[in-house]
Amino acid sequence: MKKINKKLFLNLGCGSSIMESTKTEDWVNIDAFYPVGPEVKNFLKCDVRELALADECADYILADQVLEHLSMAD
Repeated sequence: MKKINKKLFLNLGCGSSIMESTKTEDWVNIDAFYPVGPEVKNFLKCDVRELALADECADYILADQVLEHLSMAD
C-alpha cells in the first residue's frame, strides 16, 4: 500500500470559512476572534502575528481578507 504524505495547509484569519481536512490535505484554521464549537477539530484560536510554528512548516497558506486587519507597522 502506498503511503500518503499529507500536506499542511493553514487558513489564516478563517472567520466562519472553516476548511476541512482531506486524505491529502491537513487544514488548520486559525483566527483570533471567531468562536467555533467543539465539533471543529482543526481550529486554533490565535493572533496570526504570534503563531508558534516552525519556519517553512506549511505547504500552503490561505490568508483571505487578513491584510486589512493589520496595521502598517505589522
